[in-house]
Amino acid sequence: VLEVHGWGDLQPELNALSKQGRWQEMGSLIDDEVLHTIAACGSPADIAAHIRDRVGGVSDRICLYQPGPIAVDSLAQIVDALRD
Repeated sequence: VLEVHGWGDLQPELNALSKQGRWQEMGSLIDDEVLHTIAACGSPADIAAHIRDRVGGVSDRICLYQPGPIAVDSLAQIVDALRD
């Protein structure tokens, strides 16, 4: 994914840091442009719009991966916004 977007040089650095357990330092290498390119971030409406922009007309099903807990109400808002 990083290579496709022109950030292939990040991969070896991120890989090395992960093997050393230096997770906090990995975050400092990921700027807002990288983050918002590979992840849907923001309010439930923002997240739904990002998903729709990325896969609209390509996919009729998605899976919402959550690296941490998301409130059920927020998930419901995302799903409702995607149905609109």
